[in-house]
Amino acid sequence: MTPKDTTMRRSPLAAALAAVTVAVLAACAPAGAETGPTGSGGATSEPTLTTITDEVGRQVEVEIPVQRVATAQQYPAEFVRAVGAGDRLVGVDRTTVAPEYDGYWPGVQTDTFTGETQEQLNYDAIVALDPDVLLLNSNGAYEEAATKLEPFGIKVIVATAWDPEKFVANITLLGRLFGTETQATKILDTYQKYADLLTERLEGVEPKTVYFENTEPDTTAVPGSGWDGIITAGGGKNIFGDIVFGEGEHTQGNVHQTPVDPAEVVARDPEYVIRIGVDGVTFGYVPPSRDALVKLHDELVARPGWSNLAAVKDDHVIVLNAFPLNGAAKQVGALFVAKWLHPELFEDLDPDQALREWVEVFQGAPFVPSEQYVQVGSAS
Repeated sequence: MTPKDTTMRRSPLAAALAAVTVAVLAACAPAGAETGPTGSGGATSEPTLTTITDEVGRQVEVEIPVQRVATAQQYPAEFVRAVGAGDRLVGVDRTTVAPEYDGYWPGVQTDTFTGETQEQLNYDAIVALDPDVLLLNSNGAYEEAATKLEPFGIKVIVATAWDPEKFVANITLLGRLFGTETQATKILDTYQKYADLLTERLEGVEPKTVYFENTEPDTTAVPGSGWDGIITAGGGKNIFGDIVFGEGEHTQGNVHQTPVDPAEVVARDPEYVIRIGVDGVTFGYVPPSRDALVKLHDELVARPGWSNLAAVKDDHVIVLNAFPLNGAAKQVGALFVAKWLHPELFEDLDPDQALREWVEVFQGAPFVPSEQYVQVGSAS
């Protein structure tokens, strides 16, 4: 690798949209063309050297509109495509194009790679791709990447695309980076109405208790995870919401997958169980088989002590490949949770409409109905 010349190179959404969208988007003059999820082939305005502040507070000097971007993990790639810059995506990691995402990336270059995962980046490959920016989540190897890529003039920007609390700020930031502010505003306006609906109808409503299991038995999400966030936004209460990851005995795994004592699940007696991950696949565009969903559901309810759970007695055990929950940094997921937990309040809500908007309008991919990913209750 040879360095190059770098001289010029509430729901959380409802609370954040009013403040961030007005303040930031109003300050950013639109620049460049934008025609949909893949963009128009490049911005038309003159490049401007600008200092932006990314999600973790790093000040990064970058020429905008950005013309070449690389990512790692599917969430940032989705955000790039959603704001209308998919045609500027020059590399992704291998998890983005795993078999479970077959058919999801029309219009996006998916045969050039930035590494295996967002933690296992290939810096030689990234340098060869010559992006202006490498876009990473906050749980990716951004500090190492910034150090490794600085000599080559490749900027590293952190914009976590899985966190519902960061949705507004990061869509706004990407709209500014790519000169596609109008498209960014369209995304935010679309999901504002859903956030407002949840806030209005769930005000003063007693939350339902939820055990959320992520892919492995006796493994849950805790505060700091987007999964915990959508439980709360959807009118639920995480039965393990009292855990502070990294403290006491809770040092294994991460905020998304924290091991818990199976006896504690029984003792805390959730009203609902939401289990994501089928046959080892947490989420993916390709749906699991119905047999696999039913099999996993039946295995869950047969666990020791689970016959006494309120969730099992009331047939409130929900099993799914989590793809439907992931849309728009899990904003769509909060709608599904609300529909499951409080159906009497959301009889007129069709979460599939929000999912369809994310997949068809903002990703340019064929829509697959959520029922193909989910088993709600017993099959019998």
